[in-house]
Amino acid sequence: MKKWEYRLVSEPPSSGMIEAIINNLGKEGWELVSSYFIPEESTPGIKSERIYCIFKRPK
Repeated sequence: MKKWEYRLVSEPPSSGMIEAIINNLGKEGWELVSSYFIPEESTPGIKSERIYCIFKRPK
């Protein structure tokens, strides 16, 4: 049976870094299997946004 390792990356969309992160992880053998966007309110009245990406690669 194949074994996998997983990695979760989160980044605010405003950073502009998500594409570079995905490309760099792809070069390291990571495959993007899921991504989702979550608006967050970490401090009352202050809204922030994050993109979460889940990657996997064989162990």
